[in-house]
Amino acid sequence: MTHRTKALWVPCLVTLILSIFANFEIRDVIGWQGARDVGPVCLFFSLPRLLAHAFIGGIGAYWSCRAGGSSRHRLLAALTPALWQTGAVVEVVTKGAVVGRLASWAVITSALLDRAVIPGVALLVGALPFLWMGRRRAATRDG
Repeated sequence: MTHRTKALWVPCLVTLILSIFANFEIRDVIGWQGARDVGPVCLFFSLPRLLAHAFIGGIGAYWSCRAGGSSRHRLLAALTPALWQTGAVVEVVTKGAVVGRLASWAVITSALLDRAVIPGVALLVGALPFLWMGRRRAATRDG
């Protein structure tokens, strides 16, 4: 297995699978709590889901760090689920525009916030301790 596979692709795939699993399992365990209206958008997030995403982001960044990944590898490993969801929302909006059923901006904003931005921030919070870990280890080895 190449270094890139160990340091980037495996942690990305594991993080994505854990995120998908956490989204479905947390929804089933705590029950669907419904929407929260925030101005013109409607969000479906809960504290257990955000905590799970922070933990999952930390797992991805830690795994990449242990495999010798750079800071970019660790960041990408942690943020893969948010990037994947952003791509899914963009794909749905694009297909809707092609078919002639363009969604309103409130629906698009709600989907991006709920599926990509808010979980992405939680993933990033979980990954932050591991983004600087490589620099500190390198500094202690040199000095």
